[in-house]
Amino acid sequence: MPNYEETYMKKYYIIIGFALLIINSSFSQEIRYPYVNDSTIISIPSYYKNFGKVFSEYFVPNNISLPGYKKGFKLTESNIIKIENILQSNYPEKTKNKQNRNHWRNHWRQYLAYTNSYGEQIIFLHLEKFNRKPSEVSLEWWSNVVSIVNEEWDQHKTDDFFINLTDNIIESYSKFIEDYNK
Repeated sequence: MPNYEETYMKKYYIIIGFALLIINSSFSQEIRYPYVNDSTIISIPSYYKNFGKVFSEYFVPNNISLPGYKKGFKLTESNIIKIENILQSNYPEKTKNKQNRNHWRNHWRQYLAYTNSYGEQIIFLHLEKFNRKPSEVSLEWWSNVVSIVNEEWDQHKTDDFFINLTDNIIESYSKFIEDYNK
């Protein structure tokens, strides 16, 4: 004679297992790597439509000021998600429509991570909105040069931020440099 209680319990375990799998996948923030041979180019569809460039911990740009720079560090996926959460939670005034997740959805990203002389993890985040699809030349340049906002680039709707991952603080590049130089 079959054991009906055992059969029902198996069904419940299977249903609960599928429910947990669906819930877990809907809450995860997946970072995608669109180029198989290049793990420095990322995409996070739940945060933005375009691509992000994660610079190596060994990359030291000579065209921007990185106050207190001691050494670079490698960003993890959880660091990148934390950066995006800090950006979105601290700049709600940039949100144009509450249904649209954020103003930054159409901006390309550049992430440069370093540790400062106090041992804090600092991120230089460059956001740039191209008015049209960028050319292959500009994409190659964007992948190899850390950009910074200036007046002639304002047509691209760019923004630069310093994010202190240690203290969860975000400041515009110009304010950060101004405060550092005081």
